[in-house]
Amino acid sequence: MLSRTNTTIGAIVTNGKFDRAELTRIAAQARNAYARSINPVGTLADGDTIYASSCGELVDADVNMAGTLAAEVMAKAIENAIISSRMDDAEYLSNCLILPEKQE
Repeated sequence: MLSRTNTTIGAIVTNGKFDRAELTRIAAQARNAYARSINPVGTLADGDTIYASSCGELVDADVNMAGTLAAEVMAKAIENAIISSRMDDAEYLSNCLILPEKQE
């Protein structure tokens, strides 16, 4: 059996005045970016995590808007990480496991 892992760690940092429960909600909303950008995602082999934190001079902000924007920003960050990757296709493919052919 082939074991595949796909661990993605993200951080949302805001200056919004949010309590712990609201920051947890923002992180949960930001996880939507993983579903938009990564396939497969959310498997039992994944170690995906998103942290959310408020810091600096805190201002009043809407938790739903912050979570929505966090998901948009996280999706863009994942896209940028993929685009800026310096591994070309040949190098990537040389590191992939070759699946055995199905016996029928």
